[in-house]
Amino acid sequence: MTKSSRPQIDAFLPLSPTIFHMLLALGEGERHGHALKCEILRRTGGKRNLGSGALYGSIDKMRSKG
Repeated sequence: MTKSSRPQIDAFLPLSPTIFHMLLALGEGERHGHALKCEILRRTGGKRNLGSGALYGSIDKMRSKG
């Protein structure tokens, strides 16, 4: 990694737990909102059950940051 790429990475940190879990789930391929919610629920053993506001708010946040 070059020094010029570091500021771009820093703009995304720290990741919220919701976005972290979303990125892990999306690493396996594209998913629509409900499938993303179900995969996060499965991966966390039911401990992270995202409501619509958290899910779609986080998607909007990720899209706005590119």
